[in-house]
Amino acid sequence: MKTTNDDKTAPNREEGAAEAPIDVRHVVCNLTPTILGHLDIAKSKGSGEVIFLIRQGIQLEMRSAFSSVGVWEVEIATQIGHDVLRFTRRPPKKDLPDLNLLDY
Repeated sequence: MKTTNDDKTAPNREEGAAEAPIDVRHVVCNLTPTILGHLDIAKSKGSGEVIFLIRQGIQLEMRSAFSSVGVWEVEIATQIGHDVLRFTRRPPKKDLPDLNLLDY
């Protein structure tokens, strides 16, 4: 798992580098809206990866809530004391033709 310095002015912060993990282990209610809010912020910043530290034992709920998030690919891993929820931005698909009723 990649982590970087939280200081936005740090000279070693690379463009597109992963942000520090967001610790939401303390969140009991409204976890899904909290994560979606962070994903919206990351999308507006152009971040390619967002990592959350979540409580152990809620992997099933997280898979159910985020199995079809669209532009994000979800990965869940177990670690000692917490689980890691990693969202990686999918590249946009350009190979699909436009559906135009006039063509049919």
